[in-house]
Amino acid sequence: MLDPTIHLFFLVATTVTIFSYLGAWFHSGRIFWDNKHYE
Repeated sequence: MLDPTIHLFFLVATTVTIFSYLGAWFHSGRIFWDNKHYE
C-alpha cells in the first residue's frame, strides 16, 4: 500500500501537469486566434 503522503504528492503533481498542459493549449489557441483575427 502506498504512503498517503506519496499518493497526495502524485495527485498534486498530476493535477499541476494537467493544468499546465491546459494553460499552454489555451495560450497557443489564443495566439492562433489573434494572428488569424489580425490578418
